[in-house]
Order: sequence, then C-alpha cells, then structure tokens
Amino acid sequence: MRILILSPYYDPYQNPRSYRANRYAHILAQKGYKVCVLTSNRSQSTQPTHENITIETAGFNSIKEIYFSLTKGKKERSIAEPKDKSRKYKSSRILRSFIQLNNLFIKKIYWPDDAFIWQRPAIKKALSLLSTHQFDAVISFSLPFSTNLVGQKIKHAYPSLKWLIDMGDPFSFQKASPVNNTFLYKNKNMRVEKKVLSQADYIILTNESILQKLQFNLGIPKGKLLSTGPMISFPNLWSKSPEKTKKDTLKLSYMGSFFKNIREPQKVLAAFDQLIAYYPHLAQEMEIHIYGDIFDNFNKDFNKFPSLKNLIFFHGLINNKEIHKAYSSSNILFNVGNKSNDQLPSKCVDYLYSAKPIINFRQIEEDLSSSFFHGHPYMLDVDLFKLDNSIHELYSFISSVKNKRVSSNWVEAKCSPFYPQNIVGQVERTCLRRETKDKEKITS
Repeated sequence: MRILILSPYYDPYQNPRSYRANRYAHILAQKGYKVCVLTSNRSQSTQPTHENITIETAGFNSIKEIYFSLTKGKKERSIAEPKDKSRKYKSSRILRSFIQLNNLFIKKIYWPDDAFIWQRPAIKKALSLLSTHQFDAVISFSLPFSTNLVGQKIKHAYPSLKWLIDMGDPFSFQKASPVNNTFLYKNKNMRVEKKVLSQADYIILTNESILQKLQFNLGIPKGKLLSTGPMISFPNLWSKSPEKTKKDTLKLSYMGSFFKNIREPQKVLAAFDQLIAYYPHLAQEMEIHIYGDIFDNFNKDFNKFPSLKNLIFFHGLINNKEIHKAYSSSNILFNVGNKSNDQLPSKCVDYLYSAKPIINFRQIEEDLSSSFFHGHPYMLDVDLFKLDNSIHELYSFISSVKNKRVSSNWVEAKCSPFYPQNIVGQVERTCLRRETKDKEKITS
C-alpha cells in the first residue's frame, strides 16, 4: 500500500505538526507501507528515517520562509539554533520590519493562511507524483489549512483515493487568534472548511472538544471523525536517566512558545513576581527556564518584571538531544493553558510522559489542560485570575514536590494511548484498513 503525506512542515522543523507527520511516516514505513512525504523546500536536505520513505519538496510554506531563503538568515522559523541563554532572542531590524509589513498588510488580505503560497507548487508536484505512482491514500496535516486545499484538489482529480485529514487545531473556530482576516473571510472560512471536511473520508483529531464542534457546528458525520488524543513527541523521554541539577537549585521549565490572545506570559510572570515578593529567598534558589521561540512582541512583558531578570534563562528552540536533557534536568514543569476550550497545548502529553511535577496556570474555567492533567499525583492547578489566593499554595507545592517523580506504572497506564505507534495503529485499523476488512467479510 502506497501513502502520500502532505505536510508543509516536516523535519527539521520543530513544531507539533512536523513531529506528528514525521512519526506517521516512520511508523507506517516500519509496517511495510511505501510512504512519500510532500513537504516544503526548507526540508529538502532531510534524510528519510526509513528505506520505505521518500521525501519530495515543492515551494515554500510561507512568505517568511521566502525571506529566510533569500537572506540566508540564521534564524529560521521553527528550526533549532544556538542562543545566548541569558537573554531573549531579538530579531534583526530587517526581519522585524518584514514581520510588521506582513502583519499590517499581507495578513489582512491572504487566504486561507500564510501557507497559501505553498498550494500551487504542492498541487502541481502532487499531481505529477500521482500520475507516475499508484497511491492508495493521502494524509494531509493541518494547520495550516492550505494543506487540506491541496488534499481537496487531489481528491477531486482522484475520487477513489482515500483521503485522511489529521487536524491539530481548528480553522474557522479560532476566535482568539484567527489565521486570517475574519472581517473579510469569517463566513468563507466556515463554508469552505465544512465543504473540505465533508469531502474527506476521515478526520483525525487530537481532542474530543474539536470533534464535537465539527459534528454539531459543521454537521460532519460522526462516522468520519476519530479522536486519538495528542501524540507523544519524544518517545524515549521518560526512560532517560535524570540529569544532575545544581545543588539546592529549583529549576522550573516551560516548553513551547507564547501566542497573542491564546497564551501570553504576563500573568504567569506576575505570579512568579509575587512568589518572590512573599518568599525572597527563592530569588537565590529558583531558576525559570524557557525552551521555545519567544517572539519580539512579548519582550515588553518580560521587561515589566525586573525582579525576575536574573532568574529567567532563554534557550530558544533546541534539538531533540537537548530536549531530553531539558526535561530530565527540570524539577518542575509549568504549563499555560490556552484561552480557547478546543485547543490542547501539544506539550501537555510530553509533560505527563516526563513523570515530573506540573504547575498548570489556567486562564479559563473549561481549561483542556486541567482536564488532561487530571489525576496526576503531583499537579497544581493555578487560576491566573485569582493569584492572591494561590501564591502560598504555589510555594507549598514547589517546596514539597521538588524531587518527586511519578511512578513508571502510572506513566504507562496514563500515556500508553498517546504513544506514536498506538495512535498510528488506531488510524491504520480505523481509516486505512476498514475498507479491506469490509470487502473480506462480503467475500466470505
């Protein structure tokens, strides 16, 4: 069986969609499938992880990537680069001007998202591949939603080809941080998303909340929807031996980025600022480590809290080897829940799998992160809008769980459904092999 994977983000990009597409490709290849990955030009130097995988490239996945290509800038979006841990990354003046131009003008008119520029070369390449090879299925990974429009063109040209959509985040429901100008495109977003999803054979989702919205708001039949949960990004995370930390140092770590109107750092920084004010000795004991891109628009938030200046260490995007070390050397992990009730931060499942204590800073009552972490033996839920009532509880928590680690039995029971091989296996049984089994029953 031959499968075409559509993913404008693929290795070496370090983001949830890239990780998920990469694991799909590798596991399906291990199972004997012939897998062709169609991605963007930035991944052209990527080496396949299995002999059954081929990688084809076409176009760029955003206008920003064209900028990086033309300037050969060191700071490539979503690709790990060495950074000075003592300060935030600051973009070049030219890049900042380009981003401002993009936000002020280009983003106001493009549709459906910043990957619109990938559609035409990807469609051309995909149809060329399909004309020379017989594929049995295509899997498109979104967001970006542009990937699904490529899949739609393929489905139109080859109606008998099975089409799966693996959706990490919703498209038309993103009210807090829309991917395009909803003043112009709100109705179009919902209309086109409904049409595209209706044409797909299966839609694979990471949480039940999105499933229910697609079913009841867009009328997508339940039989087409499959919620697998989030996928563990780093399968060997728990098995790594703990890294030694500095004696008497309390290391709190955050894995990921901040996004405007979805999860922002200011209230979390205010919580740590109050913690230091009540318990000054923590200024000599505590370190706050941030692993991930910190965009320029959040620099002002960090500058508001001089008391934390010497406590915060910025690592930027790091490679897989460093990620294992970062998790292992941390005493406690902290998460910032999203303001939306249909988006679960992808890091949550890796937090669980690390077996480390977790502080979850909640912004809304129906926080998906809180629900996902429910039952964790060493988890504290902090309401960011009721900080005055939580600071002493926060101090007691970090003091008591500094060297705690969840048992391997608990991790196995809680996290096994989210192992990459289990999720891909579920997709294979439900979406790829169902037709074959039905035919066998009819024949018998």
